[in-house]
Amino acid sequence: MNKLIMILMVFLFINCLYNLIYLLRLNYMERLYVKWCKSNGDKKFDKIYEYKAFLKEVIKITGVRDDYYVPNIKQVGYGKIQSSNVIVIENFPHIYSDMANGTLRIFSEMRGVLKERIFGTINPIYWLNIIIFLPQKIVKYLGLKETSILAKILNLLWWIIGIPITLLQDSFSDKLKVLIEKFFY
Repeated sequence: MNKLIMILMVFLFINCLYNLIYLLRLNYMERLYVKWCKSNGDKKFDKIYEYKAFLKEVIKITGVRDDYYVPNIKQVGYGKIQSSNVIVIENFPHIYSDMANGTLRIFSEMRGVLKERIFGTINPIYWLNIIIFLPQKIVKYLGLKETSILAKILNLLWWIIGIPITLLQDSFSDKLKVLIEKFFY
């Protein structure tokens, strides 16, 4: 049983460390982006261009929406204007104020998700929620909608099977203990 607890502790530590590393890198990137914007795109902060791939990676990991559009109007000559909607992340980095505000908003949302995950690692309510809705989380991991009928049916089956097993655990605890010991020793 001690090995099981150690495995769980290692898993929690790795999960916390993983999210902390992304959070620290994201904070560094945000500071660099703010300096770049304040300097009006000065070349000494051109390292910001290297972080576009990282930004997209963190957006994917955190699940933050990346389809923020900003209206863009340009004068193209001869009394004509061009109007379009521009995706903020696809045009990263950009010093245009609306684009910069959208980018900083995305940074803030990603930072919030990463902090929530770090604190969730040590929050027992978070883990209880994971256990109760485990099939739903697996369905989401597989790329399907968490609110789909499949996820709801799997959750219902999980509860129908899980509650009796939990209630009958005392009568089978010795056999379960032997099975766990054989598996981990």
